[in-house]
Amino acid sequence: MEPIATDRPLPRLVSSFSHAQGVLWIEEVRNLIRKKEKITKVMDRAIEIIDLIHSTDVKPHTTCKRGCSYCCHVPVGLTECEALYIQAKTGKTANLKNEKILTVETLKGAPCTFLKNGECSIYEFRPITCRVFSSFEDPEIYCNEASTLHYMFALESPTVKSTMINWVAFTALVGLGKREKRTRIKDIRQFFPA
Repeated sequence: MEPIATDRPLPRLVSSFSHAQGVLWIEEVRNLIRKKEKITKVMDRAIEIIDLIHSTDVKPHTTCKRGCSYCCHVPVGLTECEALYIQAKTGKTANLKNEKILTVETLKGAPCTFLKNGECSIYEFRPITCRVFSSFEDPEIYCNEASTLHYMFALESPTVKSTMINWVAFTALVGLGKREKRTRIKDIRQFFPA
């Protein structure tokens, strides 16, 4: 399925935060990991920083709005530490042993386990991937047509200059993964099957 071409120009985003501020945030997260703080404390702080950067630099330019759950039907990579964080914050048990292989084709169009009545039931504790997914397309076209391929921009997008988000997320997820010896990444549906 080909994306619908629109005349909407994609924004060129520039961070409101200095490089020095980004370095301080990364060091802060590293120090929490070095001090062997709980996964929840490290993730809470990393998410607070990521949400601040995203809400300041990206969100004002997106067309994402409550009620559109298109991105809740695509594969969502989750680290074991994020699964443990969601488990601790929500009480939902993460299946860390689930070895079932889910392919992109298997997941295509399958709703996230936590999508309830068109909204995220764990929104406050959603994965980092979900926090930084953004669309700059016309919601009247994309959010009303479930079969329409949607342009979405995540961490690695060349359009969204989110280097600080990348490095804070990378520092938290990789640092925790190494410290906790939990480095596997699986789809959220594997950790939390329906």
